[in-house]
Amino acid sequence: MSDLKIQENIELKNFCTFAIGGPAKFFTVWKQHDEIVDILKWAKENHEQIFVFGGGSNLLFSDAGFNGLVIRNMTSQIELENRLLKVDSGLSWVRLFNFLKDKDVYGLEAFSGLPGSIGGAAYGNAGCHGTEMKDVLEKVEYVDTDTLEFHELEAKDIGFNYRHSEFKEYPERIITRVWFRLSDNPDDNTGDPHEFAEFRKAKQPQGLTTGSFFKNPEGDYAGRLIESSGMKGRKVGGIQTSDKHANFFLNDGTGTEQDVLELKDTIIQAVKEKEGIELEPEVQIIGSRLN
Repeated sequence: MSDLKIQENIELKNFCTFAIGGPAKFFTVWKQHDEIVDILKWAKENHEQIFVFGGGSNLLFSDAGFNGLVIRNMTSQIELENRLLKVDSGLSWVRLFNFLKDKDVYGLEAFSGLPGSIGGAAYGNAGCHGTEMKDVLEKVEYVDTDTLEFHELEAKDIGFNYRHSEFKEYPERIITRVWFRLSDNPDDNTGDPHEFAEFRKAKQPQGLTTGSFFKNPEGDYAGRLIESSGMKGRKVGGIQTSDKHANFFLNDGTGTEQDVLELKDTIIQAVKEKEGIELEPEVQIIGSRLN
């Protein structure tokens, strides 16, 4: 507990890919797996609500900040044994693929170039090129914020759906580790990671963005619906839908939470009127309702 470093009034915009967010009342970095217990004890003793995030690639923080303790997950241990890959939830996909590049194991190629952390991908059942996290996960470990105990769940018991896991329904469960079952058969690869990386560069906008803002409705694409509704390139304040891919919101550096929310609502209304479909945000909005 003595090594725990709690900072005050840290600007959250500096820790997310959207570059939006006011100050966290308290802020700490979680680096080692077991540290989370001491961090949660501190929050309990000081009666502070918590929010945990990793790479910050799928988040919109409130301009008002967060009235509690924000925990940045930077845990990064990796172990590979008998094609079972154990990974700390704070690890980035970039670091994971650097670790795997000289290993003859296959199955995760589709996630090459994905921003954010492994834990965040499991939390939201991230998917790329036809492969979702539920397809490659063996099990997940989490810590219960009420009991401070660690538990493991088999992937089949997590209740994965499109861009959803049951962890979204149990905020007291923080993902701490995940296990992937890989293959030593080259035929089990999910594609060429270099091609996937090039695809991202060619098709997806770069800059201050959360990535895909809305979920794809069943049988269609949010980007197509936004474009067909005349919303491609629409701008509110410092936030604009990308000319390259309409489902990406870009921040020109001056954008605010309110700009994003206004653009979101405008697009939802336009698509509903034109296509009869109500889009649902994929981005996690950590707004003033938590303050």
